[in-house]
Amino acid sequence: MRLCLFRPLDRDVRGWVGAIEGDRVVHLAAQSLASYFTGGGSAREHDEYALEDVRFLAPVPRPASVRDFYAFEDHIRNAARVLDRPGVPDEWYELPVFYFSNPAAIYGPEDEIPPPPSPYSRDGYARRLVLTAWVGMVLPPVWFVALYFLMNALFGEGELTGRGRFCLILAAVVMLIGLPMAYIFLQMLRYGL
Repeated sequence: MRLCLFRPLDRDVRGWVGAIEGDRVVHLAAQSLASYFTGGGSAREHDEYALEDVRFLAPVPRPASVRDFYAFEDHIRNAARVLDRPGVPDEWYELPVFYFSNPAAIYGPEDEIPPPPSPYSRDGYARRLVLTAWVGMVLPPVWFVALYFLMNALFGEGELTGRGRFCLILAAVVMLIGLPMAYIFLQMLRYGL
């Protein structure tokens, strides 16, 4: 029996426990999959729905933790065969290897996964960085720093608020303080001081 959490397309409900049987889903009388197993793995059957009339949800919507056992037995057995070693070592059964994953990243099969909120995680950040570095190769270091802050201010966010405004102000400060300092430094080099 394959269990699932589903929602009929014609009803606005939080999700029902169901059993997939062929081309239909049978609604089971359980509050959650956890309560289904706690109740002994049996529940009264309710309505039946065709697969095309339901939307499948994440089986456990908000788990307390997620452990990913990334080395399953067949994988270890195949890897050992390729490396000419004996089968699955006994230690694998005694101490299963896993890592904790992010429980807030659990989505159902048809859920829309939102993009990260930071503008710096998108492709545009890499383009700005490459452009700034390319232009910065021919500019003095002071202008390079100012250009970096200016690029982040203008293209980092949709509006000049918060971090964008701060970068714009910082670019102006770097240019105002840095240019006279650069001029003095160049004059010192010119006259050998």
